[in-house]
Formats: sequence, C-alpha cells, structure tokens
Amino acid sequence: MYNEQAATGVLIIVLIVWFGLMVWIGWAIGQPRGRGKDGIALSLICGPLGWLITCFLPRTPEAEARQQMQVDIKRRALEAERRLHEIRAGRRAGTNR
Repeated sequence: MYNEQAATGVLIIVLIVWFGLMVWIGWAIGQPRGRGKDGIALSLICGPLGWLITCFLPRTPEAEARQQMQVDIKRRALEAERRLHEIRAGRRAGTNR
C-alpha cells in the first residue's frame, strides 16, 4: 500500500541532504580561493556547473597571501629538516659541526 505522507517525508529529507551537499561542496571548492560564499551561490544556482566555474575563479589577495605563507612555512621546515639531517650525518661520520 502506497503511503503518500511517507513518500513526501522521504522526498523532503532527500532534498535537504541534496541542498546541504550542494552548499558544502560549493563552499569547499571556493574556500581555498577565498571565494567560499561565491562557491555556495554558484553551486546553488548552477549545480555542478557552478562547482566548475568556482574552480576557475581567481584567488582573492588574502587567499594568495595565505597560500604564500603556507609555502614559506613548508620551505623553512624542509630546510630545517635538511640541516638536521646533515648534522646527524656529520655526527655519525665522527665530525663535529
């Protein structure tokens, strides 16, 4: 027996989940570019095509600065790790630095 109320409830739940996923994916794609709100709006208006459009939006100056800072931190960490490796290798070889 078909229950129309149950079907309507399931449809509402599916639409809420779909809406939530669209918002989350749009935000997740736009956030690293400093365009989280734009990603949400485009994904709600255009769907998956909005995700693609969001991928090609330019980064904001704040997002560029944040990315550059992360790159600098990683570079410094790699340099420190390299120096530490050289120091340890020198100790194993019997030389003091």
